[in-house]
Amino acid sequence: MNSGDDSDYRLRLAREARDAAQGAFDRRDFPVCVQQAQLAVENAAKAVLATQGPVPQTHEPADDLNDLLAAAQYLPDTVSNSVWDLMAACYALGSREHILASNGDESAQLTPRDLFDEPQARDALDRAGAATGKAAECVAFFTSADGGAGNEAEDPTQEQLGNSDD
Repeated sequence: MNSGDDSDYRLRLAREARDAAQGAFDRRDFPVCVQQAQLAVENAAKAVLATQGPVPQTHEPADDLNDLLAAAQYLPDTVSNSVWDLMAACYALGSREHILASNGDESAQLTPRDLFDEPQARDALDRAGAATGKAAECVAFFTSADGGAGNEAEDPTQEQLGNSDD
């Protein structure tokens, strides 16, 4: 599978999970909403990571997004801000929420239904929706015709060198 196919696949997974989270919220099934929202955020982040290479096998892709930002030579502010927003969503809905929404808190013997209420589910659903949109923007940039590696028309160094089209 090439990175474009994998990023499209991950975006589809993210959107399906986001839609499933919405359905669960509408049914007032808050643990399933959080579980699906977590999957949406995770797959949204992995969609962006797939544009750069193999997708890590993790429920915590935030560190990998941070590495992507550190390695980038140039990103427009909108793209770097979207990656930062994705990282924040990943930290809010990471492996801990994945485990709690799936298995509950075994040490306290609390089921997922004991742990998640409407405000938590709404927050998770909002994060899933935003993350899916941000990921789509990032994937579009990174898979654009110029490869997303540094669009020279947007690169501020081109203007400094007197190479702008203005």
